[in-house]
Amino acid sequence: MGESTNHQDSPPPSLASIDTLPDDPEVLKALLREQTEAFEALAQQVEATARTADQMGLRDEQFQHFHRLQVLGTLAEGIVHEFNNILAAMLGFTEITLTQLPADSPAQHNLQAVYTAGQRAREIIRQTLSYSRSATAVSAPLAYAPMVTEVLGLLRASLPKTIEIRDEIAPDVGTVLADPASMHQLLMNLCTNAAHALNVSGFIDIKADICQVDEALAARHLSLQPGSHIRLRVQDNGHGISPEILDRIFDPFFTTKAAAQGIGLGLAIVKRIVNTYHGAIAVDSTPGTGTTCTVYLPHATESTATSPQAEKHSVRGKGNILLVDDEIMLAQVSKHILERLGCTVDVCTHSKTAVDRFRNAPHHFDLVITDLTMPEMNGVQLITILKVIRPHIRVILCTGFGHTLDEAALEALGVNALLLKPIETPELAETVQQVLQSPVPGQ
Repeated sequence: MGESTNHQDSPPPSLASIDTLPDDPEVLKALLREQTEAFEALAQQVEATARTADQMGLRDEQFQHFHRLQVLGTLAEGIVHEFNNILAAMLGFTEITLTQLPADSPAQHNLQAVYTAGQRAREIIRQTLSYSRSATAVSAPLAYAPMVTEVLGLLRASLPKTIEIRDEIAPDVGTVLADPASMHQLLMNLCTNAAHALNVSGFIDIKADICQVDEALAARHLSLQPGSHIRLRVQDNGHGISPEILDRIFDPFFTTKAAAQGIGLGLAIVKRIVNTYHGAIAVDSTPGTGTTCTVYLPHATESTATSPQAEKHSVRGKGNILLVDDEIMLAQVSKHILERLGCTVDVCTHSKTAVDRFRNAPHHFDLVITDLTMPEMNGVQLITILKVIRPHIRVILCTGFGHTLDEAALEALGVNALLLKPIETPELAETVQQVLQSPVPGQ
C-alpha cells in the first residue's frame, strides 16, 4: 500500500527521463496521459503560430494594398490638377470662339462637338477625383433612359462590329437622383467589362425597367429599401466568372485581365457608385456561359429631371475684380468671360504682385478671384494677407482639389464661394453675380 501511495503522490516520470517503462499500470497511464497532453499543447502552439504568421502575411498584404490606394489618390490629384488647367483653357477658348462665329457657320457644329466632348472629360475628371478622395458629387434628378441611349451610342462607335449590342430600355423608366457622370461611368464600366469577357465576338444585352423592391429582395441587399427602383441589367455571353473569384471582383486592383486591358478599378468604381446612391448590385455568372450584372437604383422623388443640354441663361454684373491665377491662358479666358459680363478685370499671374496691387488700392476692388494652387504663395496664404489689409473683401476661391477645404475652413478663411475647375461660363457668371450682390459688413 505504502509503495503504491508514493507512486500516486509523486509526479510520474517523463519518457525522456527513464530507461524502462514502469511496471505499475496506474503510473504508466499517468505517464501516457501526460505525454498526450504535452503533444496536444505543442500541436496547438504550432497551429497558433501558423495562424499568426498567416494573419501577419494578410496584414502585410492589406497594408500594401492600402498603400497602393494612397499612391493612386496622390497620382490622381496631380493628374487632375494639370489636366484641369489644360481642359479649362480648351473649353474656355472654344466657348469664346463659339460666341464670335455666325450662327450659320459650318465651324459651329464642329466646335460644339469639341465643347461637348470637353464637358464629358470634365465630368470624368471630377469622378476620378471623387474616387480617389471621396469628394461629394452633385446629385440632381436625371432622366435615365436618355442617359442610357447616350452611352449606348458611344459604345456602338467604340466596340468592334463583331460584338452585338442589344438594348431594351423602357421609355417610362423615370428618373434617378444622381450625378450624371456617375451614372454614365457606371453603365460604361459594366459594358466595357462585358466586352472584355467576349474577346472577339458575342453579344451584350442592356435592359432598363422599373422594379418594385419588396421586403424579401431588400433583406438580401441591406442597402436597399422597399419601394420603386430602376433596374439595370447588363448581360454577356462571355467566358463567365469562376465561383472561386466571384466574391473578389469588386476589390480594387483585382483583375484577371491582361495588363493592357485594365488595372482592376472598373468594377470597384461601379460598386462605389452604387453604394453612394443607396442602390445594390448583384452578379450571376456561369463559367463558359456568361455573366449578368443587375443594378438597383432608387427612383428620384423629384418630379422634374435635368436635361443633358440645359438652357444657359445670361447673367450680367458690374464690379472691379482682381483675378489671380499663375496659368496665363486660364487668366486670359477668365478675363475675357468676366469682361463680356460687364466687369472690369485686373489680372495678376503672381501672388506677390497681387498683394502689392491690392495694398496700393484696397478699396478699388469689389471682388478677388484666386486660384488655390500657385507657386511662392498659395491661395489660402494670399487670402489671409488680403483679409489683413481689408477684412471684408469678397473672395471666390478656384481649385481642382475640392476635398482640401471643407465649409468650416472656407468660412473661417472668409471665402464667399468655392468653384471647382474647369469652370463653365454660366457657373462663373452666376457665382460672381451672387457674391457681388452679397452684403459687405460695415457698408
